[in-house]
Amino acid sequence: MSKGKTPTYKPGQKAPTSGQYGVVGPKGCKTGTEVIVANGGTLPPTPKPGQGFVLVNKTKHKSDDKLLMRATQATLGNYIPG
Repeated sequence: MSKGKTPTYKPGQKAPTSGQYGVVGPKGCKTGTEVIVANGGTLPPTPKPGQGFVLVNKTKHKSDDKLLMRATQATLGNYIPG
């Protein structure tokens, strides 16, 4: 069986699932940079034009979504305690 192509997401798109997203070059090569984004969170700008994101490690637990959202908001300066 062959694997399908891994979807690449652009900066500014909403993350379809919570997890770690790796930054990839225009041809899909890994750059070694990863970000953590919660389900529905906005993928951040990439270091260079033409780069995108691939899901590297999906979050394992539903309860982690709230923690990831808070971490994402804190990183972006929008953290609201509670």
